[in-house]
Formats: sequence, structure tokens, C-alpha cells
Amino acid sequence: MKLKSLIMFSAAALAFAACSNDEENAMIADGTSAVTINLVQPGTRALVPATDKAAGADMVEVTGDIYVRITDNNGAGQAVQLKAGTTEYTFYGVNGLSKVEAWVNGGQEIDDLTSLEEMNEEDLVKEPETIPAYGSVAKAFQLTDNERQHDGKTYKMYEDVTVSLEIPVARLEVSGIKHVDGAAACIYSVLSFDAVYVDHVKATKGAANATNYYYPATEGITAPIPVLLDEIAAPNNDFKAANAVWPAVAEPAQAYAYHFFPNNQNEMPLLKLCFKNADRADGTVINEPRYAIVKSFNGSENFEFKAGTIYRITDIQIADKNIGPNEEHQDEDVYAVDVTVVEAAWDIENLTAVWQEY
Repeated sequence: MKLKSLIMFSAAALAFAACSNDEENAMIADGTSAVTINLVQPGTRALVPATDKAAGADMVEVTGDIYVRITDNNGAGQAVQLKAGTTEYTFYGVNGLSKVEAWVNGGQEIDDLTSLEEMNEEDLVKEPETIPAYGSVAKAFQLTDNERQHDGKTYKMYEDVTVSLEIPVARLEVSGIKHVDGAAACIYSVLSFDAVYVDHVKATKGAANATNYYYPATEGITAPIPVLLDEIAAPNNDFKAANAVWPAVAEPAQAYAYHFFPNNQNEMPLLKLCFKNADRADGTVINEPRYAIVKSFNGSENFEFKAGTIYRITDIQIADKNIGPNEEHQDEDVYAVDVTVVEAAWDIENLTAVWQEY
């Protein structure tokens, strides 16, 4: 099921009432109290073209109607569907308040079993403004001395409640991938660029550890094929071609985009490039794939990727010394390459990547 479709619910199950931005809840229950809910919606700076290093300046709200639900001490509750952009809503007839929830784009369905595949469905990757988000506050809410008149009745007000909607994944956008020649002549006569992928990421939101993926599939290797993978097909995968850049589409600019659940502390995702065919200029036969691996971002091998943030790498320059024979190189020295990542909120910061040197 598409995540965007998860916002459809049974009216009998939730009894949602549609409201305009300035309407107040008409669902009067047995309670004599009321509560005002303040909603903080996630947003994003407008995405700039993938080849542009500058951060976008305009803010764009995550789209979709907002759903708010309150629960009383006995587990009963009220719920309402609000128009996109609503930031405040008052419930009347409240009788003991224990929990407030809010979500957009099916965010209430995201749990520890939600998979990497679900969060990377095609429509969701192409339209990051439709990302699910959810927030909740559960505690013993206190009544205040404030009162409000509504529909001829007097309601004692609970303390105002602020619910921040949070996005469960980080988003990595990769573009501007290219080969650069060093001072010496290129050691490869043939070098095919066959895939870009993200390894060492959690397969589900609640996974205890990251999964070690493997590409390409090899006999005797039991590790799964990466979920966050883009394969580059011939004939447009010649990594030595003059002025070649991936993705190749310039207008509109594109990027390889991946949603992932932030890993545990000190367990960083790895961005990898795979080169299946590599012939050396000196005639040495190479029968195994070659790899380029990002081992650190911004000079830190413990860089913390945060949920609700877009990380955009827009310039990846790979030299011969960054291409080596093994997919995993966790304990060897690394070589710094100037790679820029722009971070957007749906928040934007610059990242640099350190690549494995062979």
C-alpha cells in the first residue's frame, strides 16, 4: 500500500470531522473542559537544482491534511481532520486528557517495523514534500484557571499543548559524480561506472543495528543486495568519458535520492560507487569489481545523520587512488576529497566526504 494512501480511514473507526482553518470543534462530549492544540509542522527549503551548490532559501511546507487525536484517561477520545496549514485547534467536551497525537501523510502508521523499502517507494522519493510525519505528547495534563465560552457553555481550559510533527527518515541526494585525472596518467584504460548505493543502513526503523549490504551479488556471499541502489546502464556508464557527470540529465537537474532511518551512534552509513569492469593501462587483468567508498563526512567518521533532514552531495570527484578492490575498508587510511553536501530541514548544511585511498 502506498504510504500516501494511509491517511484514508474508516469514519466509524475514527469519527473525524472536517474543519476549515478557523472553525472550532463541535464534537461536544460529556466533559466540561477544553484544550487548545498548537501544531508545529515540518518544512523544507525549496530544493535547488542538484548541480547547484547553493542552499535554497524559500521554505516549503510538507503537504497534506493534518489529523489530530486526543485521548482521555479511560482510552476514549476525539479526533479531527484539519486543512493543510492549520496551526491551532481547540477541542471541547474533554474529560481527562492523557495523550495528544498529530500526523500528516500517514505518519501515524510508521512504527519500528516500517521498512526501508516502504520509505523509498517511487512516489515518496520523487515528492519529498509528501513525507509522513507524526508527533505525540503523553502526560498528566493540568487544568488552568482559564475559562472559555463556546456554544453557550463554559469550559475550563487545560494547559495549551504543542505537538511537533517529526519526519522518521533522513534523505540523501547524490549528484555531480565524475572522474578526475591526477598529475599522472590514468591507470585505467577501461572503467565502467555501474552503481551508486548506500550501505550500512537499518532495514527497518526499529532495527537494532545496520545491515551490511553487498553489490553485485556474488556466489558465496550471503549479504543482501542494497535497497538504496541505482544501477547505471551501458553505454552511458564510461567513467573515463570526457566531461561525463552522473546523473547525466542536466535539465531539469536530477539526483540519486535515498531515504534512510538514522543509524545508531558511531554507526555511519557508507556511500559507495561500484565499477564492475576495470582494465589497467599496463595490461594487468582485473577480474573483480572496484569500489569507491565514503568513509567520513565533514571530516568525521562519526557524522550524525538526523531524521527530518535532507543531505545533498552535489560534487563527487573520484581519482584513481580512490578506487580499490574491496567493498569494505573500515580500518585503512583514507584520502579526503572535496565533496559538498547541502542539508535542507525537510535543514541545509554542507558536508564533505573522505574517500578510501588505495
